[in-house]
Amino acid sequence: MEERRLPQSQTGRLAVAETIGQDGWRLLTDLFDEAAPAFLREIPAVNILRQIWVQNYRYDDGQLHWREPSDIPPATRFINSPYDQEARYGKKYSTRWTGYKVHLTETCEADQPHLIIHVATTPAPQSDVSMTEVIQADLQLASFKRPKSSPNTMRCDRVSKRRFRRRVRAFGMRRSRYIGLAKTHLQHVGIAAAINLVRVVAWLDGDELAPTRLSAFQRLYAAA
Repeated sequence: MEERRLPQSQTGRLAVAETIGQDGWRLLTDLFDEAAPAFLREIPAVNILRQIWVQNYRYDDGQLHWREPSDIPPATRFINSPYDQEARYGKKYSTRWTGYKVHLTETCEADQPHLIIHVATTPAPQSDVSMTEVIQADLQLASFKRPKSSPNTMRCDRVSKRRFRRRVRAFGMRRSRYIGLAKTHLQHVGIAAAINLVRVVAWLDGDELAPTRLSAFQRLYAAA
């Protein structure tokens, strides 16, 4: 349902949510009635409907109630899309989305093309920090070692983030074309391979990396 079609007041929105909940309750009651054909309860969409209803509503003393935020499953388990049961709600700073999160790692040699050497796809709520050791273990297993922290490494990390954002927009990595974590990860790996191909061709053609503006903190750090 589009946001603009919902009532503007919280009271009005709660009334709409309760109406939807009542409709869902009546439908589920009919589907799970003993007189209903058993095959209806085996339809995957019916099971999804039941899970989504239970995580959002509860019945107490014959009254339907919309669950409070403290009474719903954690983000890692909360189903946010009836079309993709593995998609989860994510938030980073002011950005919110439903789906997955991709973690990219690239090389950073000054005289070589910067290539993506690791792609990890996780549920959206999984933090970047929780993936650090996992990614480092994967890189060590593949014989890639990250250099120790230095001013150049810090600058490279910041430059890489800016380039990642440009490449992500250019190759459409922010929008999943598939359903499920496994297929979305395959999409991310394919896009990473395409980005590497573009970078290698640019490097062979002699294109230099675009200069990146240094922040005030970086200039102060370099002068210290």
